[in-house]
Amino acid sequence: MTRRLGFTVGLMLSVFAACAAQPDLTRGKESPGKKAGAGRGFPAVSPERVAEIAAWLRPGPHGPGRPASDREAWGRLADLPDAPNLIRKAAGLLDQPFPDLPDALYLEFTTTGNRTHYQTPYFERTRQLETLVLAECLEYKGRFLPAIGQRILALCDERSWTMPAHDATLGNFNGTRLTIDLGSSARGWLLALADYGLGDRLPPVVRERLRKEIRRRVLDLYLAAVRTGQLNGNWWINGDSNWNAVCTAGVVCTALALMQTPAERAEVLAAMEISNAFYISGFTDDGYCTEGMGYWNYGFGHFVMMGLAVRDATGGRLDIFQGGKLKRIAEYACGYQIQTGRSPFFADGGGGPDKEVWALLRQAYPEAVPADTPPYPLLRGGPVTVGLRGFGQEPPPPAAAGKDASLPLRTWFGDAQVLLTRSLAGTGLPFGAAIKGGHNAEHHNHNDLGSYTVVLDGVEMLGDPGGEIYTRRTFSRERYTSRMLNSYGHPVPVVAGQLQQTGRKAAARVVGQSFDDARDRLVLDLTAAYPVAALTGLRRAYVHDRAARVVEITDDARFASPQTFSSPLVTYRDVFRRDNGTLYLYGKTRCVEVRIEAEGGSWRLDEEAIENPGKSSPRRLAVTFDKPVATARVRFRITPCSLPAEATGGKRAEGR
Repeated sequence: MTRRLGFTVGLMLSVFAACAAQPDLTRGKESPGKKAGAGRGFPAVSPERVAEIAAWLRPGPHGPGRPASDREAWGRLADLPDAPNLIRKAAGLLDQPFPDLPDALYLEFTTTGNRTHYQTPYFERTRQLETLVLAECLEYKGRFLPAIGQRILALCDERSWTMPAHDATLGNFNGTRLTIDLGSSARGWLLALADYGLGDRLPPVVRERLRKEIRRRVLDLYLAAVRTGQLNGNWWINGDSNWNAVCTAGVVCTALALMQTPAERAEVLAAMEISNAFYISGFTDDGYCTEGMGYWNYGFGHFVMMGLAVRDATGGRLDIFQGGKLKRIAEYACGYQIQTGRSPFFADGGGGPDKEVWALLRQAYPEAVPADTPPYPLLRGGPVTVGLRGFGQEPPPPAAAGKDASLPLRTWFGDAQVLLTRSLAGTGLPFGAAIKGGHNAEHHNHNDLGSYTVVLDGVEMLGDPGGEIYTRRTFSRERYTSRMLNSYGHPVPVVAGQLQQTGRKAAARVVGQSFDDARDRLVLDLTAAYPVAALTGLRRAYVHDRAARVVEITDDARFASPQTFSSPLVTYRDVFRRDNGTLYLYGKTRCVEVRIEAEGGSWRLDEEAIENPGKSSPRRLAVTFDKPVATARVRFRITPCSLPAEATGGKRAEGR
């Protein structure tokens, strides 16, 4: 997954490649969120609050940043080392065709479920226009203006700004029911910024057309929803997932840059304040993002962009970065790293913290950003982040302030039941793990109670396999037919032939925990995850012994009558097996030894690849008892090691 935020397209490209979603049928998959108020989908906006906010706004549209006509401000950016390269890149686009978006490509999702074939040229259109607009603002010679105008009109001619994966009934495609989605809100934002930044250097026909389309496809839809309380398909307005933050940011920043009257802009901001509370409620009280790191980057990254734009537009009078929970949400990214830059791939959204989000976050929560985070190149972003960072808003790099660059021995998200545990400094290669409990109705849920990830020196050695490439099935009733999303592909038991069930009742219970410098121990009761009447108890214990440099996972199962039982390892690494059952998992010059102990009956190690179309297929190695058992204990003892020379003909992978 790429780690670029840019305007919105950079992170959207990475998220939609593996981590985007459409509204669906259960909360765990990307739900319509929580409803507010009897008879209304959205609470009424206070006229008094609208009037108060309107008094804080400038008479005309604003930013972020400065229009290109401010040559003193833009001249400083044009002197940056990255500016000539960006301008050359834009010049190269002048001879390239604008990607086509025919109706047949849009309808492919409806017929085959493929999202990528449409989204690739869709986002390439965005990328081209961003580059050209930014280059013109830097160079200011007019040579990019014809191409910008042509591309703006091409976007305005698109039959739908909403992506086909979010248009299940084809209401947007057919023009019978328009809704705002992640894509259309970003389209509006980009065109509004082009209008604000380039102003009357754009032909009047272009400005008139883009304003008309933005009103029709974004702003008027939003105002109708919040004025009537009837969301009319825009479920995200009172939702508690990343959709709320991303779409609201697009609408709000479009309004700030385009709407002519302070009263209308204030109405949007007053609605935003109400909507924000729903988004924030989607995090646990300790700031944990159940959607995963990728969606924190995407959703909270947009929340930060929106907050900075709103603060700028109101002269600091409206500051949405208030409250202790928001501070904990901001700090999630640092704590949710097993090692620097390596976060577990729980749920659909994996990856590490996005450095451009951290660059923006320093304006709101500098203490949440590691002090040693290098400056993020300003012009590597798009018009939005340049506007939010490039005109004196960004504080200087900290000398010693900010969060300590070294990660603590552990991070415990108690509300979410997620533990990240790390090795002692100076005791060998960094070695640690992440373990999760939670429940099986989380946002972007996988049925994965008890899942874990073990990392050695930045290399994921075994554990949770992450997600799949999104298709129509991913966010449908058939979601959990995928072995990447149901519990079969995760390193959790299969009990009496049953996988974990979906839903809020399938929840882990913490029944033991002890944390100290020498050892972290967490015990989870996973019984509720399995619809097996004969299962009287299933506990999974995790121990990280720092002195011994061992991570240990132990499953204890009890049955009222004998049942089948297996517990797997999952890995993307190569595997070397010794006759005594010891495994060596190795790759990228790193290796761990896995010793297996099993009690309760004779057992075997079943091995298979888990199908994962379009991506690497993880390997599943399951300790499986040969006959039904009344009790079972399976223990995996994982420690860094050197790969035996006979495994690769003399080539050694190190783990110590």
